[in-house]
Amino acid sequence: MNNIIQFVNTHPRNRLIIVPKDFIDVPCIDIGKSLSIKLRGVPEESLPNNAVKFLDEIVDLNLQYSVEFGNYIAIENIGILLEKDLKIDIKNTLQKYSRDTALIVKWEGEIEESKLYFLSKEHGVEINLKDITHIIL
Repeated sequence: MNNIIQFVNTHPRNRLIIVPKDFIDVPCIDIGKSLSIKLRGVPEESLPNNAVKFLDEIVDLNLQYSVEFGNYIAIENIGILLEKDLKIDIKNTLQKYSRDTALIVKWEGEIEESKLYFLSKEHGVEINLKDITHIIL
């Protein structure tokens, strides 16, 4: 937890915090479950616009506050954000939500330097965090 506090207190451009699934005990929003519930029944051609709108709503409704690092949101199960039909730019999404808020992402895939691999390096999707100020714990 001290690493997170030190990182946030340096006032970085982005406050993206990547943690292993069982690393930190904070309430997390299950993005996959929450977004899929909201998208149920939405016509396929409307999925991209609605996905972004609903994601914004989910994040706004679930903001938390901590004395240690201010406003934050902790999320998990973000695989839905990589669904091609939703056309979500995952890197820009992480950048956007970590700009004014500490964004804690419980990561289930592999991590190598500043690259995240959803599921695995060999068979997953790569997310390069090079241009996003972040910490990986």
